[in-house]
Amino acid sequence: MHGGVLFSEFRLHFQPCCGIITPSVIPSETQTITILSERYMKLRTFLILLAAVVLFIWGHSLVPLTSSAEESMSVMKILQSVLDFLNIPVTLTDHFVRKLAHFIEYAAAGAVIGAYSYPHIFTAPDLREKIETGALPLVFGFFIGFIDETIQIFSGRGSAIEDVWLDFAGLSFGAALSFGVILLLRRRQRRN
Repeated sequence: MHGGVLFSEFRLHFQPCCGIITPSVIPSETQTITILSERYMKLRTFLILLAAVVLFIWGHSLVPLTSSAEESMSVMKILQSVLDFLNIPVTLTDHFVRKLAHFIEYAAAGAVIGAYSYPHIFTAPDLREKIETGALPLVFGFFIGFIDETIQIFSGRGSAIEDVWLDFAGLSFGAALSFGVILLLRRRQRRN
């Protein structure tokens, strides 16, 4: 028994960066299965959440232009009512509401992708892997936006490169928000 956890064997591990030999612990078969099971559950949860967000985004891209315009107008009226109630002297436009929707949808996708990917930055063995892990959500998100705009070509709504960049900005914001939350949680964990 070591630290409340049963380990099957010990071995010596050479650390080339420091030129020292340190003992390391090899987890038992039960612990390995538990670790893999936890990783599988996290991956499964991530994929389900990401699929839900992406299907929501792409589903809205398949909506015909007239239905999409009606939906935007309904949302605009609700948002305008809230602004008026709060005595905020801003008049919303349909264009602004549509762009805001793009940004928010992709911020949600970025938050999901970032929440799954960014904790791995802290366990990555080298700088190259840290950079790859950090860039993965952004690259992945860019392709989600690119496919989204391609779908809009076929739904008769038209495609706009500015929307791809807006989607990317929303995704980057969501991923940065996830990273910030992860950093705060790690700091809080270290203090306790």
